[in-house]
Amino acid sequence: MKRYTVDGIFSVRPGAGTGRVFLPPADSMEKDTMWGRLHIRMRLPENGLCHIYTLAGNDKEMAEQLPDSAGADPDKRAGFFHTYGRKAGTNSENVLLSDMRGRYLWIYIEAAGPGKAVFDEIFIENPGDEFMQMFPEVYQEPGCFLERYLCVLSTLYRDMQRKIDESASLLDAESADRELVRLYTRWMGFADVRLGLTEKEERMLLLNLYWLNRRKGTKAAVLRLCDIFMEAGPNVMDVAKEELFLAFEQQPDPGRSEKLSRILKRFLPAGLRVRIVCGQESACCDGHIYMDVNGMLAPLPEGSLDTGAQCGRCTVL
Repeated sequence: MKRYTVDGIFSVRPGAGTGRVFLPPADSMEKDTMWGRLHIRMRLPENGLCHIYTLAGNDKEMAEQLPDSAGADPDKRAGFFHTYGRKAGTNSENVLLSDMRGRYLWIYIEAAGPGKAVFDEIFIENPGDEFMQMFPEVYQEPGCFLERYLCVLSTLYRDMQRKIDESASLLDAESADRELVRLYTRWMGFADVRLGLTEKEERMLLLNLYWLNRRKGTKAAVLRLCDIFMEAGPNVMDVAKEELFLAFEQQPDPGRSEKLSRILKRFLPAGLRVRIVCGQESACCDGHIYMDVNGMLAPLPEGSLDTGAQCGRCTVL
């Protein structure tokens, strides 16, 4: 089975007139191709109407005179489809193209009604059905009732098979929908917790959550969480008087520090408080330091606690 995809989202606002969408031509690279099934996802306004016209041929230059000419009059282009093309369907997301033969396939969509009409997820499949190919050739009459009936079953079968094939991506933390990522995070023990994480942080946390749950209360878990939320390991890590001190060289970011503090509490022993210190601009030595006389550090940097308070010039951790 071959699939030809038309990328993009197309929208029109017909209003009192007619909205027209001329899709780029599909090229099968083979002459006299018998086109199969066309799928277009439609989002029409209330009481909206949509007609689909198709045109096929082997000579692209002949049809380019009107359908694909950007400067051509839309009325003339639409009339070209009305005269030489075929009306494939009305308000139908799946239509058969069994009587369309040619290397190139042009598609014209005509919408009417108040409001905005949107068309996307457009693709053409060849052949249009799979079940018809299993019958003897005497029954394979294009456009007959049997073909149309079997095409309905074939469409249902393909759509179901495509969903089954894509089901693995629903379990992929890197590509799954964000709501699914949050659901999987709740399954891993973060139920009813508002962490205020970005989408990237949620995905990174989920990818490491199984590993972290097996190492709760360990130094390795703390370092991994620092890498995720601070994008760097701490320069100083110390535990004293039921408090965990983490000192980072990077500039203070209250948002990051607060997120890291909330997450760490779920992986540390109960009652252990977290203190995060972030350095500011680093100090530098002046030109006389090598003489061991009149040397100085300027400016003397200060630290910033996770509470927002500034550390003094002498802070004991």
